[in-house]
Amino acid sequence: MFFSGNATTAEGNPVDLVRIFQWPAGGLETAVTPDETGDWEVFLFWDGDYGITYIADGCQPVTHGPYSIVDDFNPTELFGDGVPGYWYEAKPEYLYQDAAGQTPVTASGQRVGLMLDISGNGYHASQPDINKRPRYYTDGIVSWLQFDGSSMYMIGGLAHQSSRTIAGAGSDFTGTEGVIIGGRSDTNLRSSLHIYSKDDGDFAGGAAGSSFANEFTSPIDLSGFSAIYMHDANNKWIKTKGEPLKHETHTEPTTPGELPYIGAFNSSGNALLHYSGKLYCAIDLHKVIETVDVLRLEKYMYKLVKPTR
Repeated sequence: MFFSGNATTAEGNPVDLVRIFQWPAGGLETAVTPDETGDWEVFLFWDGDYGITYIADGCQPVTHGPYSIVDDFNPTELFGDGVPGYWYEAKPEYLYQDAAGQTPVTASGQRVGLMLDISGNGYHASQPDINKRPRYYTDGIVSWLQFDGSSMYMIGGLAHQSSRTIAGAGSDFTGTEGVIIGGRSDTNLRSSLHIYSKDDGDFAGGAAGSSFANEFTSPIDLSGFSAIYMHDANNKWIKTKGEPLKHETHTEPTTPGELPYIGAFNSSGNALLHYSGKLYCAIDLHKVIETVDVLRLEKYMYKLVKPTR
């Protein structure tokens, strides 16, 4: 959530520094330098109570607080005005054991044959083959789909488009390369959001239009990550524990693909690239979103992995 204000001295000059700290523990959250008018703004990843200290040369520091920060953002806001796309979350109220949606998921360890699209667009994901269905698990606080890295995936209902935002959140990735959201046609039109192991042993994340080009080069903390990639905006982010690991600006071809696969690149050929690990959320939005929405969406997704700091 964005947190902003205006801080000036008695003489009307901007203060030198604004420190945002956790209340009452006192740990520094972030610091920002106001502009020439004293206006300042920061994005706070974690909800909670915060204090503010204004610091200026020759003045006593001034502290205010606490301020309670709660971000009520919901991805539904991104699907207004008939924007195509889908939004999947690994919560039992959206999952069924069978592909027809007759038997709800009710317990940890059950296979998932249908995952509802909660965007309102009706592009549900299914898997008719019981042996290829991922499993639902929960620890009582968060819930996820467990993919085995060899055979499990879901099939979505909306073909990839060239102008879009794809996003996902996961943890505990154990493979060498895995696709969170994928799509590849027989003619090699492709698009994906994936992570993979580099030659030096680090893990990286990337996205592909016509090739696995322009990959991220920063290592990923596999205990929890969220990623956003946007075609046409030429931007991609991958983050862990709420902190940006890498942001790249690049240019690459974008082409529509086939129906999407959740947890795999495609269903045939030599590029299955099955995801191995926990998957909490997958979103495909057929528009490029604003930076403010990128931040809020990333925060929303990562809180599905870890709800509190």
